Amino acid sequence: MKGILDKYDDINDKWLRLLSVMAQDVREHVKDYDKYKKEGVYRVELKEPYIAFKKNIDDFENNPFPTPSGKIEIYSDQIASWDNPICPPIAKYIPTWENRDDPLTEKYPLQLISPHPRQRVHSELYKIEWLMEAIPHRMWINPTDAAPRGIRNGDMCLTFNDRGTVSIEAFVTKRIIPGVVVIYEGAWYNPDENGIDRGACANTLTKDVMSEGGAAALKTCLVQVKLEKGGT
Repeated sequence: MKGILDKYDDINDKWLRLLSVMAQDVREHVKDYDKYKKEGVYRVELKEPYIAFKKNIDDFENNPFPTPSGKIEIYSDQIASWDNPICPPIAKYIPTWENRDDPLTEKYPLQLISPHPRQRVHSELYKIEWLMEAIPHRMWINPTDAAPRGIRNGDMCLTFNDRGTVSIEAFVTKRIIPGVVVIYEGAWYNPDENGIDRGACANTLTKDVMSEGGAAALKTCLVQVKLEKGGT
């Protein structure tokens, strides 16, 4: 490893120096990379205020928007021609599976979201002890939802639905709204002999069905939470 570092210890600086030359929007402002690196900050002086779509607005005839009419379309005839109920020609709310109005909320009343954690890239870096100590993998839950379940900050809880169960420490906080819990994605799946995921991987609970748009639908997931017996 030492030999590799001897050869590549300056690779980041070389990349930044190269990008400062290749990227046009950077090259126009950063004339002297070494001076910029030494000072650490460069203030971009704008000649005039930034206005979104200014080119289209000032010269609409030569710079139309990429729509059939060339304008910003509130209602789209093109989308209407698709006759797709999940893709209406004008923006509107469309209920999806496991939403707040789903009858399933009687059994699983909490909406689970699984955002990206700041300390890792998906599942990469999950087992780094320093990171786990600094930012523990916990479930965020509002006091309004925690209190009637007898859950206190630091308690071990079971978060579950028909797809699976995870064991995870509770982080009771007003930083998440009532009716919603957070389990950050990227934890490693680690089932015990009873099938309970002790790694608390959010994917244990989410659906494996793609959205109509062909993307992973990870924000439409209903769960229930209860205090785990033997927890602290």
